Amino acid sequence: MPDPRNYGQTWNWVSIQSDYSTVRDIVTLPGNMSSAWAVGRGKDSGPYHAYFWKTEDSGLSWSTDDLITTASELYRISVCEADPNIIYVAGQMNTSPAVPLIMRSSDGGTSWLDVTPQESLIEDSIGLGVTVSPVDPLLVLFSTRRNVYRSQDGGQTWDLVNDEDWVFDIEYSAANPDLAFAGGEGAVLRSLNAGLSWSRVPIGSTDEIVRVVLPSRTDENVVSIGTSGGYQYSSDKGENLIPDNDGMMFVKTGSIASSSGSAPRLYMVIDDVLSASDDLSATWFECVTPPEMQTYGIDILVDPFNKDNLVCLEYTGEFWSSTDGGFTWAVDDSSLSHGGDVAADPNNPGVLYIAGRRGVSGSSWGSLGRSEDSGATWSFQDVGDSQSTIYTIAIDPVHPDTMYVGGTYISAQGCLIYRTMDGRSTWAAVQTPV
Repeated sequence: MPDPRNYGQTWNWVSIQSDYSTVRDIVTLPGNMSSAWAVGRGKDSGPYHAYFWKTEDSGLSWSTDDLITTASELYRISVCEADPNIIYVAGQMNTSPAVPLIMRSSDGGTSWLDVTPQESLIEDSIGLGVTVSPVDPLLVLFSTRRNVYRSQDGGQTWDLVNDEDWVFDIEYSAANPDLAFAGGEGAVLRSLNAGLSWSRVPIGSTDEIVRVVLPSRTDENVVSIGTSGGYQYSSDKGENLIPDNDGMMFVKTGSIASSSGSAPRLYMVIDDVLSASDDLSATWFECVTPPEMQTYGIDILVDPFNKDNLVCLEYTGEFWSSTDGGFTWAVDDSSLSHGGDVAADPNNPGVLYIAGRRGVSGSSWGSLGRSEDSGATWSFQDVGDSQSTIYTIAIDPVHPDTMYVGGTYISAQGCLIYRTMDGRSTWAAVQTPV
């Protein structure tokens, strides 16, 4: 993770854990920038499980504690300003169904106690937020996907204080501990009595989600929020919210592909619409995106011999082809139940490959399809093992009879790589990195 030394002008990377770790949240306290606390998930072997990290040298080195050795992960952490030894972490147990999790440490993270509200364990939900009062280490708010709970005794007992909103973040105000804010769907939730009761403040669009709430540390009137549609702020304790997105441009992008040659064409999914550029992305024009086309997670391939020939593979396995730059389309159920990747033979026009999975759960195989007529017809062969999915294809540009496919197992941990050197007649497993 980055180690700031000059207010973010330059960054150095420091190792916090193995490559199998994900940091979900990190906090510091004012006046003590040498200490920081982080949570997420990690593993040495087996399933991912909850991890807690701590540094006392500004992030140069980190101590590690795997809080739970069964399948679990953490999303949020809150350290009490009045007593930094009091720490709360929130996340989920990866059971079926998943259930919320909150834990408390009273000794700076050396030992932990599960204080999850028993009422929340009946939810198919996760713990998305936790905040401890800046002045009272026993007063804590815990938000799940569906509810907000409040405890006045460090998590020994809980009261359900809101069950009407999904909550994605929750924070006490350091400037006024009676103020608390939470981010929900289409609104900010506000409490004027330290979390006992809540009111909704609309943010202007019911489709937007408030992902982050950030009360000012020094001015109780100021709160900032980050939504799926931009930035808003309030200067009256959250009574009114004002959008302030001047100079910002919000674009949801997806897959991108480019043709070859001296004048390449770029194709990219922009705000769920397939678009193209002939001037290296300076300007874009919209193609025709059929309403049935699932642009989320789609794989795009441009014919290396003709930039107007375009093919797209959906994650559902459906295959689309266009010969006029994406303005008219033909669709084919490529015989895949799950799409993974699409590739073109760099030396033979019209020869395409698609990869993914065929069959249904319990009887599915990683599969590779080949077309010699730009996708009009296909022949398939199973590659890999039962219960696997092929996600990527690599073709040797000099020796196209040599190909690699890579993927994962459905029901077991681990990845797979297979290679052919004789044009797909035989395949051999390649030892994967540990």
